[in-house]
Amino acid sequence: MEQWNVEAFRDRAKKFTEDARALSNDFQYAIGLREKQKEGEDMKKKICTVLAIIGGIIAFCGLAYGVYRLLAPDYLEDYEDYDDLEDEDYLEEE
Repeated sequence: MEQWNVEAFRDRAKKFTEDARALSNDFQYAIGLREKQKEGEDMKKKICTVLAIIGGIIAFCGLAYGVYRLLAPDYLEDYEDYDDLEDEDYLEEE
């Protein structure tokens, strides 16, 4: 009769179910952490993509401004030169 002790089977079954629940909880926790890490990685990728696009736009604008400054004539220097000559001529005539 000792081989078929019901109390021993019941105790072993309780221990087995507790171990299975603990293992299941550990797996669920590990899966949850993995999903959170994937969400974090996805967020990092999105942020890097947005920053790369903004950086590209800024670089393009800087290049366009540099080309504009290089090719645009500077009218202020021409205007000031003529203005100074007229003032000198006017003062010499008096």
